Amino acid sequence: TTETRLAQAIRGRVELSTAVKADDPVMAEAVATEAALRDLAFADDVATTRRELIYALTNELSDALADREQASARYEPTHPELAKADAVVTGLTAAINREVHRNRV
Repeated sequence: TTETRLAQAIRGRVELSTAVKADDPVMAEAVATEAALRDLAFADDVATTRRELIYALTNELSDALADREQASARYEPTHPELAKADAVVTGLTAAINREVHRNRV
């Protein structure tokens, strides 16, 4: 679904933000892709789309938590891969919170 693709794009942007600066052209492209998918997804039934997006983001968060668990078993607490995994979990949690808040407004 478009909501699933949008959730994947959000995760991709969050992961990318752990590797490049905000003004990097690759980040600008990721943000533009996310915006285009958001426009497409929310063109019709906003309430249903928001609910489906939250579900899709929850699935992405579940995968990110599993990735973080694997990273914590593999690396020392100060390893950059573990910091990246933590940042992805935090970013996806924030994305879900933003969507839930938008749903209330």
